[in-house]
Amino acid sequence: MVLHFEQKSLQPNPVYEGTVNGKVVISGMGATSRGDAFVTDGHVRVSMDNQWTNQLINGHTVRQVTNLYTDQGIIGCMYPEMVVTGQVLFINTGYVFFGVYFCGEFYTVYEVSVVKNQLHYCVYKGNELIAIIQKNKQNEFCCHSYIIYAMVEQYAMMLCAISYLLENVYEQEHDIDKDIPNEEFVPEMRMEIASKFDRSFIERCL
Repeated sequence: MVLHFEQKSLQPNPVYEGTVNGKVVISGMGATSRGDAFVTDGHVRVSMDNQWTNQLINGHTVRQVTNLYTDQGIIGCMYPEMVVTGQVLFINTGYVFFGVYFCGEFYTVYEVSVVKNQLHYCVYKGNELIAIIQKNKQNEFCCHSYIIYAMVEQYAMMLCAISYLLENVYEQEHDIDKDIPNEEFVPEMRMEIASKFDRSFIERCL
């Protein structure tokens, strides 16, 4: 599956649209002036909190948790976590990933910068890569677009919700909208992050 998830309008309450082979399969709306953000396939609506909460997850307190819910109640959440790989002057260093609970399953999302003017978010279920979300540089109307590559369509709603949250809720490590000369672009050098990106996965989804 190749799903194009695009921002169609600006704030407040920007409109989003997801298409597969030119057919709209997901629609959604951001939230700045009213209500919570949501994505829907026309049958199920997944909403996202406008505000972070602190929650106890896996035995420890996690900050900046965004709940995901339907009209039946909370079905999951998304939050940032840090993997500590070292310490400099008593300050932990490492890298951030995102944890996502969705309908009883747990996923991890890693931000990888390997191509100029693009970001790739690699979505894993355990040790299995199940999707790559490619963020492109914003267009002349300051709207971003994402290309979602996945082997199965059942992840479409969750991946669109993740894309929205990455765009509007959580701070991204790399700024692809800033013009950087080719000779100054440095691809991801941390092997624990760079290894999460598998270019052949994209080819298999086409």
